[in-house]
Amino acid sequence: MFQRIDHVAFVVKDRKKSIEFYEKNFGFKTYFEHDVPREELEKIVYLRLGDTVLELVHMPQGESNSGYHFCLMTDNFEEDFQKLKEQGVRLA
Repeated sequence: MFQRIDHVAFVVKDRKKSIEFYEKNFGFKTYFEHDVPREELEKIVYLRLGDTVLELVHMPQGESNSGYHFCLMTDNFEEDFQKLKEQGVRLA
């Protein structure tokens, strides 16, 4: 069963300015950052504020504020995935 939103993600062009913006203005703290082995992506950064997590997808050549997604936490991924398929939900 789905439990909660785990994180929300979006594309940013300037990683450092975006991190500074969320830390300075809202109190988020960066807790993890990693390189991405894809040409159009440079890094993915995770910031936390309480139970809220933002995922900043750093794409310097990408379109800012695009590529939104949210990730749901589940206690049984396979079961929930099957239910969605059976209900005809289009899964990418």
